[in-house]
Amino acid sequence: ILEMVPAEQASVKHFTSALAACNSAFGQEPQWEAALWLMDEMGARGVQADQYAVAGCLSTLGAAGRADEAVELLETCGVEPDLAMMNAAMLACARAGQTERVTALLRQLTDAGLTPNQRTHHALVLSRLRAGQLPRAMRLLERLRLRGEALPRSTFHALMRACTDDGRGACAPPAGSTATPRAGCRGTGRSRRPPRS
Repeated sequence: ILEMVPAEQASVKHFTSALAACNSAFGQEPQWEAALWLMDEMGARGVQADQYAVAGCLSTLGAAGRADEAVELLETCGVEPDLAMMNAAMLACARAGQTERVTALLRQLTDAGLTPNQRTHHALVLSRLRAGQLPRAMRLLERLRLRGEALPRSTFHALMRACTDDGRGACAPPAGSTATPRAGCRGTGRSRRPPRS
């Protein structure tokens, strides 16, 4: 559809819509290569990218775990990063298990005067899970909880999967924690099956 739009009529909105399709087209895997091509094509047509377009491409790269491409785009796009862009880049690094990069992006985010939100916290926890650092992820989760920080449901889904994969009861709360173990965690002695009536 985008190729049918004359070059002189193409706008950033056309590209932003196409970039969104790359991330959610018919439930397929994120089309990250197509998203990068769209960014190149935008420049070739003389269309100036904005925060929405860059965030759309970063979101696709994040879903695909393409950390190198996401960080490069963030650094070279020529657009002032907003929270959506930073979160998407952090997610890309988190999916690749690159905890140091995620921490560096968090510093960049706060230095820019942006306030971390649920997506930011999700990327922080996920990066540790993907790096195989389940105990560190649990400690971070506990610190966020004690600070009253909100976390999306997807964070707990990822944590439960990690607990199940670990299989050693590592999903028990950290020492000194006041949190109650969730039903279904291995090693807690509790079952997720409801009691019989």
